[in-house]
Amino acid sequence: MKRYLFALSGAVLATFAAASIALAGEPVGCGAPSVMPIDEWSSDDWSCDQDQSGDTSTGDATGGDVTQDADQDNDTDQDADANAGAIQVGGVNVALNVLSHGDTEQTNSNENEAEASNSNGTIQVIDQDQVASGGNATSGNATSGDATSGERQTTWSGDGGCASKCSANDEASTGDARGGDVEQNADQDNDTDQHADATAKAIQVGGVNLAVNVLSEGDTEQKNENENEAEASNSNKTVQVIDQDQIAAGGDATSGDAWSDGGRGSDASTGDASGGDVEQDADQDNDTDQNADADAYAIQVGGANLALNVLSSGDTEQTNSNENEAEASNSNGTIQVIDQDQLAAGGDATSGNATTSDPNGWSKWGGCTSRCGGSGASSGDARGGDVEQDADQDNDTDQDADADAYAIQLGGANLGLNVLSGRGAGLDSKCGCVGTPGGGTVQSNENENEATASNSNWTVQSIDQNQVASGGDATSGDANGGYTGGPGNRCGCDGGESPERWSKDEKGYSNSGASTGDASGGDVEQDADQDNDTYQDADATAKAIQVGGANLAVNVLSGGNTTQSNENENEAEASNSNWTVQYIDQDQLAFGGTATSGDAANGPAPAV
Repeated sequence: MKRYLFALSGAVLATFAAASIALAGEPVGCGAPSVMPIDEWSSDDWSCDQDQSGDTSTGDATGGDVTQDADQDNDTDQDADANAGAIQVGGVNVALNVLSHGDTEQTNSNENEAEASNSNGTIQVIDQDQVASGGNATSGNATSGDATSGERQTTWSGDGGCASKCSANDEASTGDARGGDVEQNADQDNDTDQHADATAKAIQVGGVNLAVNVLSEGDTEQKNENENEAEASNSNKTVQVIDQDQIAAGGDATSGDAWSDGGRGSDASTGDASGGDVEQDADQDNDTDQNADADAYAIQVGGANLALNVLSSGDTEQTNSNENEAEASNSNGTIQVIDQDQLAAGGDATSGNATTSDPNGWSKWGGCTSRCGGSGASSGDARGGDVEQDADQDNDTDQDADADAYAIQLGGANLGLNVLSGRGAGLDSKCGCVGTPGGGTVQSNENENEATASNSNWTVQSIDQNQVASGGDATSGDANGGYTGGPGNRCGCDGGESPERWSKDEKGYSNSGASTGDASGGDVEQDADQDNDTYQDADATAKAIQVGGANLAVNVLSGGNTTQSNENENEAEASNSNWTVQYIDQDQLAFGGTATSGDAANGPAPAV
């Protein structure tokens, strides 16, 4: 259709226009227009021919990030298990001294010892130096094509107005821009699990032990000893050190301008701009779990023990000793040190300007009418880059010490007999005769034990932070919107001049929306956290038990003393020791980012 119309000569067009006026008649209140070339319009429905352009947009722009990471992880699992068992069962033991000068001694000894220990030491050191700048990001400009309508239309439409030509452009938009981030991260993690278990058992069951001294100068001694010891211990030391030095700048971000020239529904919008962040993070985590368990058992059951001294000058001694000891201990020490120095600036962010020009073109309704309509203009948000300095220290200690000591004597018969004995009694080495009675008899039972459980923990946490920082500035772009509409109550094509921007159906101008994005200046943060949790449980149990049995010390016609002694002693001790030092030193010279929001303005209304 367009080619056909362009091929018509000027005379044909003039004739056709005159015929159209004659057929349609002159609209009320309107004068005949001057004859102008007919540009693009449809003779079928007298509607607008439209030139339409496609969307124009630019892609997102992202600056490169800079990252420095250091991770240290140490896991230690230690298990020490010690078991010692000494057992004597039944049997006959005889020590006989007749007409002798030497001593007579009968001894049964039942001893053992169990020891389980774990020792661990860990040192973790991270030293980071960083001088870096995040990449800048700039998104391109977006411009939509011209939306002009060509020459003014002077031919009347079928509805009594000037035929129009209206053009429409689609959206012009720029992509988002994000400046590159700069990060310096250090993580230290240490987990220690220690378990020490020591069990010692010394057992004597039944049997006959006999020590006899007849007509002798020597002493007679009968001993049963039942001893054991169990010790379980854990020792752990941890040192964690992080030293960070950072000089950094976040990348700047600038989104391009967006410009749209008229047309219906042709928005112009710019992308968001985000300045690069700068972060310095240090994390230290130490978990210690210690469990020490020591069990000691010394048991004597039944049996017969006899110490006999007849017509002898020596002493007679009968002794049963039942002793044990259990000790469980945990020791832990932790040092955590973080030293951070930061000189940093968050990236600046600037969102582009958004502009829509005055709309061009007019419709056929009611003469030379309004322009085709202005479109919205909006600028994107702008966010300045943040600067953060974070330090976290966490230490958890769980200690459990359990010591159990049992010394038990059950039943049995113990006899110490001294008959006609003493110093000067027995066989005289010079004359071969029996001396004067005067010896002593001692019968002794001893039952002792000791249990000790202890936990010791100390923690030192230190954070030293120095920060000189500035948050990124944020500036959102200006937004300038076009206008649409115009005054009514006017007819004609204004004597061949350019048509005024008005419509017979509207009484005033209406502007399209113009809005600027939010502007947020970058924040500056300095955070330090210290957390120390300690759980200690110490349990010590000591039991010394003597049950039943017959203990007899007899001195007949002898000059010595007779002593019968039973001793039952025990001791239990449980202790926890903990001390903690937490130290934070922060120095900060910082400026929050400046935020500036752009101007928003709609196009001016033309003079009527």
